[in-house]
Amino acid sequence: MANTALLFPVDGLAADDAVTAERREMKFVYRAHDVDAIRCVLEGNLRRVQFGADPVSRVNSIYFDDDHLSACEESLAGVSRRWKLRLRWYDRPLPGRRVFFEEKVRRGVMIAKQRVAFDVAEPLGAVSFSAILGALDHTLDEALSARLALRGDPAVLVAYRREHFRDRESRARVTLDYDVVGYDQRGKPRPTRGAGSPVHDLVVVEVKTPPDEEMLARRLLFPLRPRLSRCSKYALCCERMGWNRIHDRHG
Repeated sequence: MANTALLFPVDGLAADDAVTAERREMKFVYRAHDVDAIRCVLEGNLRRVQFGADPVSRVNSIYFDDDHLSACEESLAGVSRRWKLRLRWYDRPLPGRRVFFEEKVRRGVMIAKQRVAFDVAEPLGAVSFSAILGALDHTLDEALSARLALRGDPAVLVAYRREHFRDRESRARVTLDYDVVGYDQRGKPRPTRGAGSPVHDLVVVEVKTPPDEEMLARRLLFPLRPRLSRCSKYALCCERMGWNRIHDRHG
């Protein structure tokens, strides 16, 4: 039986990426050789936000899906109403204390996120996926637990570097993501990294604004000429592993 004492909910925990209100999220894709120039633009137009001693965060997310990789396929096909489930942590290769379970829901250009923070009783790399899923099922609310039951197979651990920025005049936030690597979790007994599948030459700028401030992106990224793109890091990692049926498209 799964150890339901594995995860301890942390009430009232806020974090920069924990946006529970609906927001507009715009993604812009660039090449790896552009990252230094993009960083200079963002540092000039916005205020850098730093968490901890390192200005660069290491974001790690285990995505859960079903046997058909429905969440991946929906992203690649551009389905307007879709959702993903993931277990996220920061900076350490595998979490030793705090993790976040998230549901990310897209409705057209709008994003809503539900996030639950947990402290873990032991390093997650030493715990089986069955125990993790059992603990989540015991702890999450009924609706979220039911969706996890539909898409509860660990698929990919997606890791990348992220730099954070805020607009000085509005509530907009911008992130700069690069060095994306996927680690196969399917059929693994517990979270593991092993040999990764890099998504080469990918830089993603995400502009996150309240619903009524979507016109900010052009000002925040000036003089760059951003072109809106669909880009799911999870789906791209699935592509690199050859799992999906839709190729040569960003989800």
